[in-house]
Amino acid sequence: MKILILQTAFLGDVILATPLIEGLKRLHPDSSVAFLTIPYSAPILKNHLGLEETYIYDKRAGGRETWRALKWLKAQKFDLAIVPHRSLRSALLVFAAGIPQRLGFDRSAGKILLTNTVEYRKDWHEAERNLSLIGLENADISPRIYPGTDDFQKAEAFLREKNLTGEFITIAPGSIWNTKKWPEEHYHDLCKLMKEKGYPPVILIGGKSEREICERVSGGMKDYAFVAAGRLNPLESAALIQRSKLMLCNDSAAGHIAAAVGTKVVSIFGPTVPAFGFAPYGENNIVIEHPDLYCRPCRIHGSKKCPEGHFRCMKEIRAEDVLYQV
Repeated sequence: MKILILQTAFLGDVILATPLIEGLKRLHPDSSVAFLTIPYSAPILKNHLGLEETYIYDKRAGGRETWRALKWLKAQKFDLAIVPHRSLRSALLVFAAGIPQRLGFDRSAGKILLTNTVEYRKDWHEAERNLSLIGLENADISPRIYPGTDDFQKAEAFLREKNLTGEFITIAPGSIWNTKKWPEEHYHDLCKLMKEKGYPPVILIGGKSEREICERVSGGMKDYAFVAAGRLNPLESAALIQRSKLMLCNDSAAGHIAAAVGTKVVSIFGPTVPAFGFAPYGENNIVIEHPDLYCRPCRIHGSKKCPEGHFRCMKEIRAEDVLYQV
């Protein structure tokens, strides 16, 4: 049996879909499993056990790219498509490709194009919701990613360059959603406080677009806070995170990366709440959030600016509040 998993949302969503790979191999040991995703997310799937192929689909590149993806899908002659992404475009792709079995959620914008739908349970974690598509929501399968030898070598090279030989903590202060970002001055205060109290040095990670915020957070602490943002791709960052004692981050992909390599996560939630099902997966991970605020949650993804204009959900969480949980 040839099976396709299609998830073209954000990096964190792709990581939370990885349990489907192991789940499908449990159900269909002799199957061939492929994954279709976007360019930025594709590297995180490299080395994944049970995955035969990753196809990169740049959905922002226009009709020609969509036609190319459709041509590939038709040529593969998949028997089954699993579509956790709830967009119309995702459902339309597998329908147009003529894949005979197409499974997705009943809240999909393209559910009419699917052959079977499963209830989207708001009270479950996203990883469990995804597994429910194949009837394994109660299985003990966690999101997993697998940095390879080259990835660990890149991480170790960075550590040698910075002369870091002992324990360290990783911090990811960025997010694509402005309101999901704990203020950078708070991150700066946290780093200063950690340094004063003798905590291990910190490495600030993220993509190229987050390098500037990481530089500002680390300002004045060159001997303690080091910037790796923009230096490592997602899987190389995962290798570095796996070596770290702890990950501190917002409600972002960084927390899912850390959880997927077994590193404890302390994440700061503002406009969103863990009840949406997108907190880092695992019992030992910690979410810090405002204890009592009338306007939370305001968005499932966050927004460019606070709808109420005060941003209290993040501003009123202090560095001391976070350090208490570390």
